Amino acid sequence: MKKWIITRTRYAPCYWPFQTYFGWDVKDYWGMKNTPCCIHVWEKGNFTAYLEETATLELGHLILNRLMESKDLSLIRAKGLESGNQVVTELRNLAEKYVANGPSISKTIAYLEKVAELYPIIQRDNMHFWLHLGFVLEPEIRTKLSDISPDSINRILKDMSVNEEKSYSAKEEDSFFEIVDKAKDEGIESASVKKAIQKFTNQYFWFPYEYAGPNSWDTTAVTARVKNSFSITHHKPPASSEIISIREKCIREFNLSQKVVKLFEIMRTMSLMQDDRKMMNSQICYYTNGVVLKMLANELGISERLILYTDIPLLRFAESNKDKFIAELTKRAEAYAIVQITKNPVVITGKEIERQLGELGIIIEIENTDVKELSGSSGYKGIITGRVRVLATSHVTDFQEGDIIVTGMTTPDFVPLIRKASAIIANEGGITCHAAIVARELKKPCIVGTKIATKILHDGDLVEVDADKGVVRILERAKK
Repeated sequence: MKKWIITRTRYAPCYWPFQTYFGWDVKDYWGMKNTPCCIHVWEKGNFTAYLEETATLELGHLILNRLMESKDLSLIRAKGLESGNQVVTELRNLAEKYVANGPSISKTIAYLEKVAELYPIIQRDNMHFWLHLGFVLEPEIRTKLSDISPDSINRILKDMSVNEEKSYSAKEEDSFFEIVDKAKDEGIESASVKKAIQKFTNQYFWFPYEYAGPNSWDTTAVTARVKNSFSITHHKPPASSEIISIREKCIREFNLSQKVVKLFEIMRTMSLMQDDRKMMNSQICYYTNGVVLKMLANELGISERLILYTDIPLLRFAESNKDKFIAELTKRAEAYAIVQITKNPVVITGKEIERQLGELGIIIEIENTDVKELSGSSGYKGIITGRVRVLATSHVTDFQEGDIIVTGMTTPDFVPLIRKASAIIANEGGITCHAAIVARELKKPCIVGTKIATKILHDGDLVEVDADKGVVRILERAKK
């Protein structure tokens, strides 16, 4: 029986680009002994990814060895960026032609075939690095620091994990608050503010789309965001020189070896590459799900949300049997899985999900209101009591100061919410994940790797986050 690792949990109600994740010969490319296997499962749009443990750990070690041998990690990141930007450009151009020529099933199939061909390039040159490395990098760091006290390890993690280079999400936030400051001085209706908003919108219109939207930014939405941000204090990170100075002091103080220093350099580079991929992925999903499939849905007269679950074989008989097409999409909106034991993915729905996944050794976790405690790893210590806010994405407007973030995983766009939050609880991650890194930087209690927090906790639950012990205690359930 295979053993599986949960690698990703999030709200992503769509089929594309998930079926492309192992659409290339991973085994031969990396010289693996074991065949990578991947299973994606959706329940009402809530997505969980499982990777087979043996192959995942083998790939993680192969990647770590390659990165340790690399004399310039920036070149690896640069290749991922170059490849990803080329894919984004090609799919954007195809989407623009699709819009200009009008939607049809045949043209949609041709576009999706291109997604299936091109997206694995991003997997090869970007995502497979940081995704699989995450399972071996943290244990390696802990092993190298095993002779150091826990408090000192927390200090080392905090000082060594902060990037001096800004992520694209941080750059977006800085650019936005420059507009906010300008609007405070000149007024929201000034010509220069309107021009700045238009420029910002042109650059970041896709930013909130993520996998399946439906949000994207136009000047109206950005103008409203500016108005709503007048009372928010934008905390700029320390200067690059200060971050580097703190890191160098840490290296001297704890006499960190060259191997440990290199491991942290790898961690910081992977953090940036993860953010790079989010930038690429959001744009590709916008053009695929938010433009091409949305136009086809309107042409066929079906739900824009339902069509996001289509694949190419399903589209081939959409015209000849529209009722069956819609019925299958409706099933997938409830629950479906992509099982990729070989190179070609297989889609299953209904009772087959439980049966086939059970045979593979995967038991789907279900909500359990009797649970009183959750456990995970401490990303940053501290004890706090507060009300839970379960977030599928970061794009919410009613997050309150002091709320406790509960999510599958955080990404750089969560940072404004993390600043307002009193603590973070995540399904995924370890000491090197984004949530833990930001928590250490902002000194927020943080527990990661709970696996099922988003299924057990609900908006409004009163909990105690004991990040000293890595435990979340449910004190009071929210009233329904």
